[in-house]
Amino acid sequence: MKAIAVPFSLVTIGLFVLPQTGAVIVNDVLLFALLIIFYLFMTIFCTPYNALIAELGDTQEHRINVSTYISFTFIVGQSLSFMLPNIAGMLEGAVGQKNSIRLAVGIMAAVACAAMLIPSFYIKEREYIDSKPSQTKPFASLLRTFQNGQFRRFVYSDVIYFFALTLFQTGLAFYETKLMGIEDKWTFVLTATMTAISVLLYPAVNKLAPKVGKKKLIITGFFAYAVVFLITFLCGEGLHWGFIVAVCAAVPMAILGILPQACVADVAELSRLESGEDRSGMFFAARTFAFKMGQALAMVVFTSVTVAKTAASYRQTALIATITCLIGACLFFLYNEKMILSKIEKLKKN
Repeated sequence: MKAIAVPFSLVTIGLFVLPQTGAVIVNDVLLFALLIIFYLFMTIFCTPYNALIAELGDTQEHRINVSTYISFTFIVGQSLSFMLPNIAGMLEGAVGQKNSIRLAVGIMAAVACAAMLIPSFYIKEREYIDSKPSQTKPFASLLRTFQNGQFRRFVYSDVIYFFALTLFQTGLAFYETKLMGIEDKWTFVLTATMTAISVLLYPAVNKLAPKVGKKKLIITGFFAYAVVFLITFLCGEGLHWGFIVAVCAAVPMAILGILPQACVADVAELSRLESGEDRSGMFFAARTFAFKMGQALAMVVFTSVTVAKTAASYRQTALIATITCLIGACLFFLYNEKMILSKIEKLKKN
């Protein structure tokens, strides 16, 4: 995390600065290469960062708490990123439109870099765990990770969740404007409403998860998202449809924004206790690889289904998301949370 924070920030700035030659093909190649490096660096930072959930959370409650805080700060960071046009607007008079955007990106990347360096320098990892370097080679470790039955059951539903969610998020602006007939100016208001209600629900999810169980809440989240997607499929015109979707989507957004990564932390903790080898980073890396597959597939499906750009084609994507979410909920019934937590408790006592 210490090593990659600065290069990650520089590549982010580079995306808005470097591809500016006179040749379109050269610009495309540069942009493609920078995007590959950008996502590589993001994975290098985020994988050990998320792995800290398992390391810092010595109990289920602590793992849920850490996951909740991470989800909350993600929302805060995302909200701050929406200020980029405002910052660029303030700088436009001094440096021009194009340079104002680049300078605004540079300022925000510098702030982000400082934020990334804080946990890498101030979290004393050795005080929480007796960490030893893994003796397993990377590809063998990845294979062993996917051989974990409970992790596979989790990943099956996780891939489907991100597939459905990406379909919905990609099409959200089209649903609001093409299906519900809402003016563009309301898009931000609806997104802000959904995000704000979701954040307000974080404490409830945090308190309910240890009592009710993460599995039950996650399944509830899947079914709730399926209802949201179904409403989108059936919706008519009017601003009220946008608020119905925003309010309803806030519930599963809060649940599935917190609990899945806590489940990965549980599986990683059990694996560490059983094998004596800490491979938390590989579990989170494998999850990242899996859900990015879901996101990539969703983008292909969305663009293929909506090639005609008709209202019917956008409704089809909402229906596909509904069906896949229901499948994801059914698959998550196979995940045995009680067994995982009981084994962790027994092994810690021994």
